[in-house]
Parts: sequence; structure tokens; C-alpha cells
Amino acid sequence: MNTLPKYHAIKVDEQKCFGCTHCIKACPTEAIRVRRGKVSFLNDICIDCGECITACTQKVFVPKSDEKEDFDAFSLQIAIPSPVLYTQFGQDVPPQIVHQALKNIGFDEVVDLANITQQLGFVLLHHLKHDGMNKPLISSYCPTIVRYLQVKYPNLVNHIEPLDVPLEIAAKEAK
Repeated sequence: MNTLPKYHAIKVDEQKCFGCTHCIKACPTEAIRVRRGKVSFLNDICIDCGECITACTQKVFVPKSDEKEDFDAFSLQIAIPSPVLYTQFGQDVPPQIVHQALKNIGFDEVVDLANITQQLGFVLLHHLKHDGMNKPLISSYCPTIVRYLQVKYPNLVNHIEPLDVPLEIAAKEAK
């Protein structure tokens, strides 16, 4: 069976690694290995949680990101920021300021996930009351948690809510 290689949101700079193993201790899925003093990870069980980035003092692990130029191929550039983005600026910076900053750097539109998240909450509440869903029910909001369950606790996968995540819904609506 041919399967596509898994995309990972983390790059590894093996040259910076000296084999300290802090990352191994931090990895919740035990996906990291150190061989001959250099780090590698098992693609099938890495869930891109970023714990290795936090634990590594040598900056061996780096989050992958797109360059602004990568978006130039699209006629309409829409930013759909995660609510986590807003928390990084503190309480004194409202989401509207973040939205304006995104527009200032070139995005045509910014979609706020708050309304979609609220709508999904109502849909989920309706399903819980009327459809007799498997309980406990686990949120599908965080893809890292979903991957963690798939890797470490596959018997819980059928407890993940059967709804698309807000980001996917926003992207579909924007498209």
C-alpha cells in the first residue's frame, strides 16, 4: 500500500544537535531518537505538538512557516488567524488591531473564528442532546490532540466529535 509521506510543521537542523536528549524527554509520543549524537524523529508518530521546540536549548527544532511571497500566487489573500494568536499580544491589544496589522502586511481579508466557533458550539450541543453521541466526547478543535489520540490512544478516536474544525469551515466559506 502506497501512503503519502506525512507533512510535519517542524524542521530539524541536525548540525546544531549535540545529543543532550532534552527533546526526547519532552516528546509525548516518544517520536524522537538520537543516533550517533544526532537527532531524528519517527514520522509516523510525531504529532507536531512543538514540545521539542520548547525543550531544545540548541534551537535544533524550528517551526516551518510560509514566506509572504509564497502567497503572491493567489488572487485573494485571506488570513484566518487562530485565537491563540491574539493571546500573544496581551489584553491591551484587541483583535481588531491584529486584524488591521494583517491587512497592513498584505492580506486582503481577515476572518475571525469566534463566530464560527460559537456556531459549532451550538451545533455540538444540539447533537449531544438529540443524537445520542458516544460519550465522553472529545473536541476536534486541536489537530495536535486528534493526532495524539490517533497515535497513543486509538481506542478513543471514535469519541472525537464528528464536526469539522473552525479553521476548515472558515476556509471553505472563504473559498
